[in-house]
Amino acid sequence: MTGTDGEYERLLHWAYCGEVFGAVVVRELIDSRAYPAQATPLQLFFELEDTTRQGLEQLVEPDRLVAAGEQARIEGLRYAHNAARLSWRDLMTETATMSGAALPDFHRLRQLGPSAASAILDAAVEHEECLLRFATLSSAGDQPGADNTIRHFLETHPGPATTARTPGRGPAV
Repeated sequence: MTGTDGEYERLLHWAYCGEVFGAVVVRELIDSRAYPAQATPLQLFFELEDTTRQGLEQLVEPDRLVAAGEQARIEGLRYAHNAARLSWRDLMTETATMSGAALPDFHRLRQLGPSAASAILDAAVEHEECLLRFATLSSAGDQPGADNTIRHFLETHPGPATTARTPGRGPAV
């Protein structure tokens, strides 16, 4: 394995874990009713994260899925507990900051990825760009514009047709 191969595998693992983390955080915020006035945006946010998680999951080595996902799930639950204390605006500002910081690594992942994975990796980059726009518009008070950003992404990237899964736990049983 070359250094570039190792970098690709590391970034793929990081991206997958990030999507498990994100899906778990948002699902927990929905289930705890932390932001009742933002039920629709949270559901869209969850669909964005989970669609990307499902796509990336197809690229991760099966023996790494459960262990990587379980750690990200635990971290996501911990983060959601603290995030529920933030205002919606502060949560979206924090989300925009994290997404903006992650975007260069998503671009690098796409650059290093095999051509056979290009559709999934392109969608992962577009997902992160979408998340950044969503969070930026949400924190600025333009929730309809933010929601439409995700709706457009989901219309153009409906995600893989896979068995329903619990984030970080492999196939649902």
